[in-house]
Amino acid sequence: VDPVVIKDMAVLTAKRTFRTPEAGEAIKIVARVDGRREIKVDPLLGCLDTLDFLYITWGGIYRKVTLEARDSTQIEDVFIVPHLETETAEIRIGVKGSQKVGPLVVAAEILDSEGISVASVRQGLTDKETETVLMPRIARARHWSPKSPYLYTARVQLLSDGKAIDARSIRFGMRESDPDQAGRDGA
Repeated sequence: VDPVVIKDMAVLTAKRTFRTPEAGEAIKIVARVDGRREIKVDPLLGCLDTLDFLYITWGGIYRKVTLEARDSTQIEDVFIVPHLETETAEIRIGVKGSQKVGPLVVAAEILDSEGISVASVRQGLTDKETETVLMPRIARARHWSPKSPYLYTARVQLLSDGKAIDARSIRFGMRESDPDQAGRDGA
């Protein structure tokens, strides 16, 4: 039984070999977590004298965990900068991995809060490019404010030969911040 190692810590021991799931196929992986306190790695030891002597379960998984099968060429990062004056969303996309999969194209679609497409754009990547910027224009963009927190969703896809090999969805609001105007618009 070989453990799967992440950052020099054994986190999962596989007791059998798993087959690779088909695209879109849902699989279930069950993990048992040992949440007992480890004196060697407890950052709070000595800080909470009373709690140091009580039996307390430390660590473990406390939120939803998602495992993704990803292609070796993938979207590494997506960052969106709204520009209100030009009604555009500057979408900065980082890509990592080899381009042995064929010519790559990055596509983005902007959806309004009801899921209706309001803008789309696509752009090819050269062999050595690891970053690109897309600038879709959102006609009559609704601005985000505390009184009207309107959000858009950017669906970004990495395509190879017309087939999506990776995708990300990012929610964002059309808002710019000016420190000189802070607090004057209800923020």
